[in-house]
Amino acid sequence: MKQLIDINCWKRQEEYLFFKTFQSPLVGVTAAVDCSKACRKAKETGVSLAMYYLHAALVAVNRIEDFRYREEDGKVYLYDRVDLFTPILTEEKNYRSVALKYEEDFQKFLEGAVPVVNEAKSGIGQAHGDGENRKDLVLISVNPWYRFTGIQLSDPARPHEAIPIFTFGKITPENGRQMMPVALRVNHGFVDGYHIGCFLNEFQQMLDR
Repeated sequence: MKQLIDINCWKRQEEYLFFKTFQSPLVGVTAAVDCSKACRKAKETGVSLAMYYLHAALVAVNRIEDFRYREEDGKVYLYDRVDLFTPILTEEKNYRSVALKYEEDFQKFLEGAVPVVNEAKSGIGQAHGDGENRKDLVLISVNPWYRFTGIQLSDPARPHEAIPIFTFGKITPENGRQMMPVALRVNHGFVDGYHIGCFLNEFQQMLDR
């Protein structure tokens, strides 16, 4: 479900209209989160670490209203929830992208996600799935092969309608903690530095659950 926003009485009217004049309103940030507790929890319970932190990020995104605004055909909408869109590495080292339904509860999320992910790993599906035509998504790519301190995320053809994009890098030890780089790109008309900080705090809390 989505709600049409009346821009004339919207709390972000000035910010949105200001960045609407930009050729691209997109802003990118790279940070790091502590995955120490998440690594231990995943090992103890035998669940996929990637699925664990993907779910944590998805919950964090859904808890912050500003990450659920979207522009569509010149209008602004607020989605009541967004799902996860993520590329899955196949057995042949290609990709199949899948949409995974948002569930606040991790076990319910796994029940729906694992069969879809397993099919994608075997090569079933399309490279980009149905995600290109949906706005009720957040895109998260997992790159566990390398650590980064900055990354250039690709620019979409219609930047004002872009959905939030995240890239998670390789977890590496740092001062006794297991740290994971997180790069994100959002529409500045909807999201400010404050909201990015809120997301990172929520994400960290979910990783520490």
